[in-house]
Amino acid sequence: MLPDLRKVKHELQKVHLKTISALAQKQLGAFSDIPRHIIHEGDGMTTLRADGTAEESGMSTISAESSLDVRKVATLTSAERYDVLADLARRMAEGMSRKLYSDLDRTLEAAGQVVNGKGKGFTPELLLELLEKIEMDFDDTGQIKNMRLVMHPESRQDLARAQRQLDTDPVLQQRYKDIMQRKREAYHAREAARELVG
Repeated sequence: MLPDLRKVKHELQKVHLKTISALAQKQLGAFSDIPRHIIHEGDGMTTLRADGTAEESGMSTISAESSLDVRKVATLTSAERYDVLADLARRMAEGMSRKLYSDLDRTLEAAGQVVNGKGKGFTPELLLELLEKIEMDFDDTGQIKNMRLVMHPESRQDLARAQRQLDTDPVLQQRYKDIMQRKREAYHAREAARELVG
C-alpha cells in the first residue's frame, strides 16, 4: 500500500489555494487594485470612509466548485491542472465582482451619487453630470490621478460619441473646463485642510 503523504497533500492544497486567490484577484478588473486584508475572526466588519463616516456590514460567502474524476487526477498534465484552478478563480472573481458592484450600487444610491441616463446612453450632458459628482485627486501637473471609469462594454461607443461632442462643442467645452477648475480648487482645499502627521 502506498503512503498517504498527508504533508505533501496539505502543501499542495496551500499552493492551489494561493494560485486560485492570485488568479481571482487579477480578474477583478477595477477592484483588483483595492487593498485587501484577511479578517481572521468575527462575523462582520466596519468600513471607515475618507469623509469620516462608518458602515457596518456582515460577511458574505462566495464560492466556486469543481469536480474531477478521481481516476483522472493522477494523469492530469500541469496545464490541465492549471486550467481547473483558473476556471475556479474565474468563477470566484465573478462572484466577488457581483457582490462588490452590488455593495457599491447600494452605497452610491444611499449617498445620492447615482446618475440615471434614463435609457438615453452616454450623452455629453450625462458625462458632465457624472464628473460633477466625482471627487477627484490631481497630480503636480494638474492631471487627474487614480481615476478609473468602469462601464458595460456596450456603453463604450456611446461614451466615445459623447466625448467627441464634448471636444467639438464650445459651450460643452466651457462647462467641462468650469467643472474641472472647481474640482482642482476642491482638491487643493482638501489638501490644505489635511492635518500633517509628524
